[in-house]
Formats: sequence, C-alpha cells, structure tokens
Amino acid sequence: MRPSILLLSFVLIQALASAQSSKQTSLQQEWEAIRTRMYERQDSLTTLYNSITVNLATATDTTLKKELEYRLHQLNNAIEQNKESMLQHEFDLVKQHPSSPIALDVLSLEFNRQEGNPYETFLSLFNSLSHELRNSEKGKQLQEALFHCNNSTVGKLAPGFTLKDIDQETVSLKAYQNKAYVLLDFWASWCVPCRQDFPLLKQAFAKYHSNGLEIINVSTDQDLVAWKKAITTDSIDMWKHVSDKENNSTLATRYFVTGIPVKVLIDKQGKIIGRWRGRTKENEEALLQMLQSIFE
Repeated sequence: MRPSILLLSFVLIQALASAQSSKQTSLQQEWEAIRTRMYERQDSLTTLYNSITVNLATATDTTLKKELEYRLHQLNNAIEQNKESMLQHEFDLVKQHPSSPIALDVLSLEFNRQEGNPYETFLSLFNSLSHELRNSEKGKQLQEALFHCNNSTVGKLAPGFTLKDIDQETVSLKAYQNKAYVLLDFWASWCVPCRQDFPLLKQAFAKYHSNGLEIINVSTDQDLVAWKKAITTDSIDMWKHVSDKENNSTLATRYFVTGIPVKVLIDKQGKIIGRWRGRTKENEEALLQMLQSIFE
C-alpha cells in the first residue's frame, strides 16, 4: 500500500475515533444535564416537604392541620413522580443508544439504585444492548447482578449457605428447613440505621423465638474487630452472627444486597416471603405485621 493511502487511512481512523469520542461526550453531557435538573427539583420538593412536616408537628388548628396534611400528600406524589420521570428519561437514553458505554453505565447505576425494580424492564433493556456491551466486563457484572436479583426475590427459594459464625460454629440455612422461620439481617458496624434497628429485632426475637423465629445477622464489614465490638456494644449476641469477610463468602452478593440494612424473611420451606431494604417506619411495620400474622 502506498504511503499516501496509509496516511489517508490513518487520518480517517483518527477522524472516526474523534467523532465517536465527541458523540460519547455529548451523550454524557446530556445525561448529566437531565440528572442535574431532576435532582434540583427533587431537592426543592424535599426541602418544602420537610418544612411543612415541621409546621404540621406544631400546628394546633384543625383546619390548618388538614391543609398541611393535604399539601404533604401532594408533595409526596410530586416527589415520586419526579423519581419516575428521571428513571424514564434514563430508560429512554438506554433505548436510543444501545451501543453506547454510557447506556450501560446508566443501566448499571439505576439497577443497583432501584434494587432491580422493575426487573423485567431492566432485563429487557440489558438484552437490547449491543453484543459488545453485554459481553464487556461491566456488562458481565450487570448480567450477574440480574441473575442474583432474580434469584433472591419474594417467592423464590432462598439461596442456600453454610458458613462459620462468630464462635466458629457451622450455620446452615438448610438446618432450619421445616423447623424455623429465618430472618437474615444484612448490616455493618458503621451503618447507623442498621444498628438503630436492633431494638426492634430484640423485641421480635424475645417475642417469637420460642415459636420458631431465628435471626442471622450477616455482616458486610471489612473490619472484623469493629464487627465483633459492635455485637458486644449493642448486646445482640442472643442470635447468630456470620461475616462475609471472615468466611471469604459472597452471601450479600448472592442476595443482591446493594445497600444496607436489608432484611430477608424465609419460611420453613426455605422460600423468601419478605424482603425490606432501608430503615423506614413502613418497613418496620410491614415486618412486625408479617411476624404477627405468622406467630400469633
């Protein structure tokens, strides 16, 4: 091949690479602009919601209280609609750019943030990505996360495990089959909301353990000393404790734990019947109501 043709080929390759890079940069800027607008609106709505909540707590006039409660209801709907709108914008971006690495980044980020919901939508969008993206390192990571998410939802058989607990005794999920309900609590010593849940768990354990409730705390701590110290400090040594790090296991990954606390309730047949992420009043009430319906 003549030098002039070689030079032309090189120039064309460089031009194509530059154009592709420019396109990715433009798409990245588009995504960031969407998120910025949505987050600014979310912050504004949340600030207003918190302000009205404070006013409602001190309000004494019945008419005013009803008005404030109605405004809170409207704001809560607006906050949820804004979240849904942001998610839909990102879904549209993935649909329109199935060969872009940014589409995979967006999908991976939201899949973890939304804890895999709606699963079928995420799965469909992943399958719509280019072959190259699906088989990239990040694509394989998302594919694995999709697998674990689907295998650890309510209604599925709980992923089994056999681990050593803090006293080096064997803890196996199968050992509880046909004998007890098992509540897995994924936590860490540095997680304040996780530890704030312990009084609730102590209450439930004291009330229902004799009827067949077992609790297994699964630590995601990297600092084993801090993990053991927290157990002693919070006086929660009445139930089982296992550590992913100490066992060199991936139980949190297999149960698709993308944030803590996460609680998973498993029935005597080994089926997942409840799953809650985060520390909220709604989650607390749902867990207690389910335990009450089982044991009372």
